[in-house]
Amino acid sequence: MQLTGSDETDLLLPLYAGVHDQTGWSTFLERLRRRTGADFASLIFAQGDTPIHLSKEVFVGRDLRAEVQSRGLLQLYQQHRIPYKSLRPGRVYQLTELVAGDVDAHQAYEIINQQMGLSDERVVRIKERDGTSAWLMVARSSDQFTAADGALMNAVAPHVAIALRSFVLTERQRVEGAAVRDGLSRAGLGWIVLS
Repeated sequence: MQLTGSDETDLLLPLYAGVHDQTGWSTFLERLRRRTGADFASLIFAQGDTPIHLSKEVFVGRDLRAEVQSRGLLQLYQQHRIPYKSLRPGRVYQLTELVAGDVDAHQAYEIINQQMGLSDERVVRIKERDGTSAWLMVARSSDQFTAADGALMNAVAPHVAIALRSFVLTERQRVEGAAVRDGLSRAGLGWIVLS
């Protein structure tokens, strides 16, 4: 799917701005949520071996993590976790595909979706060179996502990868800058900028 000019304005500009925006990627996610008719849209970031359910998440719509906990489904979810880290980057998956070969996981997934009132979920993994992974997810409580919804996520995924790379570099520079400032402060030194 080719992104149109309105897609670029509506989705990509807030995606790239989200790297530096105080609200993170909320504007991008809200527009993606509305565009796909989802009840929930999120970007989940994991570094190294951090499990996805403990990773940083920016979301709009329903708070599915809080709902899983409040409904007492966390243990069931943790026992039958979907192998998100094994997903091929850049491919949009319907979550039912990921549990199709495992009867116990499929049953757990069905119970969780029924209790949560979810009818369909889609996810695409974005992988950064330094080991950071991100997952762009949408979920809805009525009907199935269309092929056009999947194509849109597929078309947006490379742009999310670029935004993720920029975010990782920006965060690294921020942390290094803070360490330098702390070191200079402890040494009783400072720096000035001449313009």
